[in-house]
Amino acid sequence: MTYGQVAALAGIPRAARAVGWTAHWGDTQVPWQRVVNRFGKVASGYPGGLLGHAEALRAEQVAVREDWTVDLERYQWIPEEALIERLALSPEALHWLEQRLPFQR
Repeated sequence: MTYGQVAALAGIPRAARAVGWTAHWGDTQVPWQRVVNRFGKVASGYPGGLLGHAEALRAEQVAVREDWTVDLERYQWIPEEALIERLALSPEALHWLEQRLPFQR
């Protein structure tokens, strides 16, 4: 997922930076290694920096390119429409998701 995607699914589509800070300072039991920026780039603020983030992804068999990015078309999680319906997101959050994720409403 991307930071923006997490923010939109939380109902606050403009809060990608807040998600980044939460990932940096948040609970280490949450699989933050699975969150990348909108370009698929790993985070330098992850424990161990870019290399640490890349190693955590590679441990899950996710290919990380030399430019520190992952192929979002291959690895990005796209929530099922039923989940999006259950979240009862705001129109703004729904619009954000519809513009950026390959699903139809």
